[in-house]
Amino acid sequence: MKRLSLLLAALVSVSSTLSASAGNPRTETHEKYISGLWQFLQESDYQSWPQAADFSGIGVGPRAGQKTFASQEGDWAAGSIAVSEHWDGESLAAISLYAKQKPGYSEKNRDWYWVHFLADGTVVSASPDKEAHRKPGFVTWEEDGRLWVFDLTSADAADFVKTGDLAKSVTRIGAGPNGMSIRSSDVETIDAYLTARPGFATFIVDGRLWVLVPGTEAYAEFVASGEPAKSVTRVGAGPGGMTIRSGDIETIDAYLATRNGFETFIVDGRLWVFKAGAEDLAEFKASGEPAKSVTRVGAGPNGMTIRSGDSETIDAYLAARDGFETFIVDGRLWVFRSGAEEIAEFKQFGEPAKSVTRVGAGLNGMTIRSVDGATIDAYLN
Repeated sequence: MKRLSLLLAALVSVSSTLSASAGNPRTETHEKYISGLWQFLQESDYQSWPQAADFSGIGVGPRAGQKTFASQEGDWAAGSIAVSEHWDGESLAAISLYAKQKPGYSEKNRDWYWVHFLADGTVVSASPDKEAHRKPGFVTWEEDGRLWVFDLTSADAADFVKTGDLAKSVTRIGAGPNGMSIRSSDVETIDAYLTARPGFATFIVDGRLWVLVPGTEAYAEFVASGEPAKSVTRVGAGPGGMTIRSGDIETIDAYLATRNGFETFIVDGRLWVFKAGAEDLAEFKASGEPAKSVTRVGAGPNGMTIRSGDSETIDAYLAARDGFETFIVDGRLWVFRSGAEEIAEFKQFGEPAKSVTRVGAGLNGMTIRSVDGATIDAYLN
């Protein structure tokens, strides 16, 4: 394990390098680090580690053909390592390595550094890569205004990595983040991507969306027999008007309440909303309710009442949309496409050089501002 410890120590310097120039192509330092991880996988005896059948890593549950080995049993403390092998029948398709970092390393990735390799060592994706629209379990590439989407371990992802195109593909016009068209090898992958959310395992069966939480009895029953012993249905409540099914209504509500950058909890039929890392979030987890709170009756998904430590958090939560970064300043809502260059300018100077305004078009009649009208239209649609 000595070599592994040295690699983990090196990750600190890799991360600081990437913070200044995150994105693809990867920095030379990062490429060397990834090469070291691949060499470790070849030389180590990770297959002798205990298997972790319920490993959910960055928010996607165990999959068929997946074997995960853990460097240590018990909680996933900083320094923990997990290696997932992804098998296609009797052939090894891909290998994922996860290295748990200290709290605060990466909220989006649950404090994991991770990298996904094809079986021959080709790198598919790594956590610091600039993929503005990435979701757990998927890899994405934005090309000519279209978003290519693949399951991380699919053979089609491997072909795309190596050739930059596919012999056959399908397109869903305007279905993606920011109204982008989505391309993939099949429509099932596009549907799976659009319905995926961190912390949930989703399955589309006969046009209906099953939403389950890895580790629960309902999830185990679904994996074993295709349906839990007890289930509930919410007609037309899912993405694209899809009907949702689950083991209980609470799971459906929690799924619909999920937003990037927020932690949500449903207690006694009310939705508590906190910004990730906020002080009142820690207070809530410790005592069940912050010292001060506000309530917005009927404002949440399916008319749920929302509670939080302050009204600003509720507004920010309600304004959040996949594929966009939003900021409420002086009662106005600023909207940017995820990954847009203007975001850095906005954070540094407070306002981009050029902007447009849409009075009263936003949440509760809030005025929306952005760098162009097309961004506002995409956000509202």
